[in-house]
Amino acid sequence: NKDAFGNASVIFTYWLTLKGACKTAWAEKPPERETLLKNSGGMRILYGYSGSGRASQFHNLSFEGGEATGAAQSNDGGAIVFGSASAGGFAKNCVFRNCSAGRYGGGTSCLTAYDCLYSNCTASVWGGGAYGQATNDSSGHNTNFFENCTFVGCSAASGGAVYGSDLRWVTGCMFTNNTAKSGNGGAVYVDTGVQVVSNSTFACNKSTGSGVGGFYCSSPSGTFTDCAFNSNTNSPSAAKGAHICRGRDVRNCTFTGYGDVLAQNLENCTFNGCVFTYDDTGRGLLTHDSSTDSGIVRNCLFANCTACRLCTTTNGKQCEFDNCTFADNALLQGASSTCGYLFYAFRDTNLPSTNYISNCVFANNDGGVDTPAVRQCDVTCYGTGTSVPVPAANLFSNCAYEKGIYKDTGAKNEVNCRKGGMKFAKDDPELAGRYPDYMPKRGSAAHRLGAWASWMAGAKDLAGTDMPAAATVDAGCYQCTLPAKGMSLLVW
Repeated sequence: NKDAFGNASVIFTYWLTLKGACKTAWAEKPPERETLLKNSGGMRILYGYSGSGRASQFHNLSFEGGEATGAAQSNDGGAIVFGSASAGGFAKNCVFRNCSAGRYGGGTSCLTAYDCLYSNCTASVWGGGAYGQATNDSSGHNTNFFENCTFVGCSAASGGAVYGSDLRWVTGCMFTNNTAKSGNGGAVYVDTGVQVVSNSTFACNKSTGSGVGGFYCSSPSGTFTDCAFNSNTNSPSAAKGAHICRGRDVRNCTFTGYGDVLAQNLENCTFNGCVFTYDDTGRGLLTHDSSTDSGIVRNCLFANCTACRLCTTTNGKQCEFDNCTFADNALLQGASSTCGYLFYAFRDTNLPSTNYISNCVFANNDGGVDTPAVRQCDVTCYGTGTSVPVPAANLFSNCAYEKGIYKDTGAKNEVNCRKGGMKFAKDDPELAGRYPDYMPKRGSAAHRLGAWASWMAGAKDLAGTDMPAAATVDAGCYQCTLPAKGMSLLVW
């Protein structure tokens, strides 16, 4: 059949259910067991015409080589497209392989997916693998989501794997080697907002243009929980946030390899082995700026990272760091005088930026390589701007450091590193524990150094242990301190 734009495809004007015979998961299914819907003549495969196709279902199928070309909706969804965002159809245990679209959704458009694979699909504009709108089922519930899906090798101008408007959730998914060719979101681009991103992996996604390589939100939104980010990259001149750009709340996530984070609130996260050497005064491995608002970072570990700046706060924002551990980080001195700092506070148009750092531990950090005699220290601070009304600053309380503090007053003679409440624990090998978990022993100077705060009620440390309901707590991201080396516990 041919659709209204002259493209040949299977057109359905009411609900449709198609099921492949083999229910084996796609990752374990041999090629000879596939139910294959293949196009080799420049055509889309399935088209839910106009507003039809509500609640259509597709199970255990493989779609290969679908192409959507033409005008308007005829340009979307190389394998499957619905002509209305309210269709509410879904695919389960399906494969979309080598499909393409001239506009949106190389594999699918306006379709929810469970347990599916999108492989090497492309779109000229948005959503190389899939394009999703704010869809609602017959009960008015948002059904725009992806669950337990894999996106690999997909590309588009923006949203290399997925472009979504008002995504409900992305859970249990894997995004690998996807590309945004000119815009944002090598893995995912979300316009309007996203509700929940959980238990998902983002690895080796990139932007080859001027955009962001990982998960991009057009405005601060979303809760990211139990996700892993590894080596997501931007072009050298790209915007901030190669891993996450404009996330609202990030919890229990891990970050490794190349890439940076632009997010508001982080809790129980690990930055281990991260690399971010891009030299820009407004960026760090973790950045708070005008697009994220002020934020809170709690019970997080920063270890074995290499960066020009680790934590950057700009545009008059304030960031609170509570019970975090900073260990074995290398802070590089680059072309800019503002490289080589653990905490960097920047003043913009007389708006002071401030980092409030409490109950934190600093051990074996290298503050720079340009002047080793001075910069071999744990805490390096920088701020810039005029002193009216208040200079940009980094304020510490109930913290411990092992090697020393270096403060750079900068060209305008700002006071940037106020170290009141800092305890010097010289040559304390147990201050922050050691690789790989950095859990200190009970003999550490961090033990009972911190002060209790109301946010700790019901909270857990990085290991999942309840925070104490007491006047004093351990500094750093762990409360479950172990016995000191050489001690033994005998229980009768």
